[in-house]
Order: sequence, then C-alpha cells, then structure tokens
Amino acid sequence: MTEVILLEKLRGYGNTGDVVNVKGGFARNYLLPRGKALRGTKENKHTFEEMRAEIEEKNRLQFLAATELASRAEGVVLVIERQASDDGKLYGSVTRKDIASEVSCVCDAVCDADVIHLQDKLKEIGQYPVRLIFHPDVMVDASVNIIRASHK
Repeated sequence: MTEVILLEKLRGYGNTGDVVNVKGGFARNYLLPRGKALRGTKENKHTFEEMRAEIEEKNRLQFLAATELASRAEGVVLVIERQASDDGKLYGSVTRKDIASEVSCVCDAVCDADVIHLQDKLKEIGQYPVRLIFHPDVMVDASVNIIRASHK
C-alpha cells in the first residue's frame, strides 16, 4: 500500500487533501501521473498545505465546468451509425472513445473517454444506457442508440 494525498475528490477514496492508502500500482500508474495525488511524504504534506487554496479553487472551477457540461448532456440520446450483420451484430463494437466523440459533438464541448461508463460492451444494434461522470459529484444519464448504417 502507498500513502498519497488526494489533490481532488475521488469517488470511493476521499476528498481533496485526504491522506489515504491505495495500492502501489494505482498510485504509480494512475493517480501520480495524472496529477490526482501526491506521495504522502512530509515534504508533500507541507507543500499541499501551502497550495491548498489554489488546489481548492482549481477543483471548484472544474466542478462548475462539469456542472455546465452535465446540464447540456442530461438525458441526451446519442445516435451512432455502424455497419452490422442482418441479425443486428456490429462489425466491431462501439467504444467509450466513440461515445465521447459523439458527446463532444452534441454538447459542443470536449469530452474525454474516461467520463463514459458503460454497463456492457456495445456489440449489437439497439439502445443502451450510459452514465456520464464529469466530476465525482456531477453525473448524468444518457443513452446511446446504435443504428445500422445505410448501404450506398
């Protein structure tokens, strides 16, 4: 286990400034490189306290941006056209990246694939629920309607 100081609220782990223990790989491969946490050393704890107001303001602005984007994405139905067999199975699948691209177009804002949370893989024509988590406190539900591409 590795002790880290959270630089932003993370669902299931804690709030900004919390010192938590996480698995070493999670800290090394996700939290630290993405700037979501600092190692829990004395020096970093001191540095965090000096920068606390700055970090909290940054998080507040991220929350406001997420709230604004969520208001545009609430209940939206994303239509994605794909090639499919006669029985409705897609040639390939619809990925989180595909959905994020569609959300970006519909909402006129940049949306990262990390925001998209799917219950299952999307490999058939149909309508599927999608949860968009823009911030730990800001999430909305939308749906993806996968339709067969018309043959030209």
